[in-house]
Amino acid sequence: MKESVLFITSTPDILLPNYSQRLVSWIGWGNLSIDSEHLLIAVPVVTILLSIPLVVTYLTHQLTRLFDPQQPDYLTVIYAYLLMALGINLAYYIPSVITEAGDIFPMISQSFGLRCASLPTLTWSMDVAIFLQGVTLLSVWLLSFFPLFKITQRPLNYNLPHIGLMSGFIFIFFQLILNS
Repeated sequence: MKESVLFITSTPDILLPNYSQRLVSWIGWGNLSIDSEHLLIAVPVVTILLSIPLVVTYLTHQLTRLFDPQQPDYLTVIYAYLLMALGINLAYYIPSVITEAGDIFPMISQSFGLRCASLPTLTWSMDVAIFLQGVTLLSVWLLSFFPLFKITQRPLNYNLPHIGLMSGFIFIFFQLILNS
């Protein structure tokens, strides 16, 4: 069961530390402080934010089961969201990886005890990172359909609520990650 809710546990990993204030302002609570100084306010707000993926995926699955009772249970179908959760985390960390990747040759030489100042360092434009984030999000969106169809073993029209939810998640993460 732990693996089946990975989407629910790994998505808040990038949501809360970095985009919680933006999400709260989208809801209309932009003046709330989500920090340790306002703990009595922050805990319920954070709990609501953390429960959004769980509630939305569960309600979408129940809606899908209304139209198609042969759908597998929720804990099976949530595996289809696993690739999306991992891809969204990858897209979030791409700028950090690109920034650190430029120093790979000097770091390797230092770990072997060499002091070579003439080793090349690579520089990347932030536009490259943004492009790679967009490509990653679009690729993850398309690739997430394959596990969904394989797990449910149902045709496209029976999976439209899940496809719509996956599209919605990707749209929201485009807004959060790429427009920051």
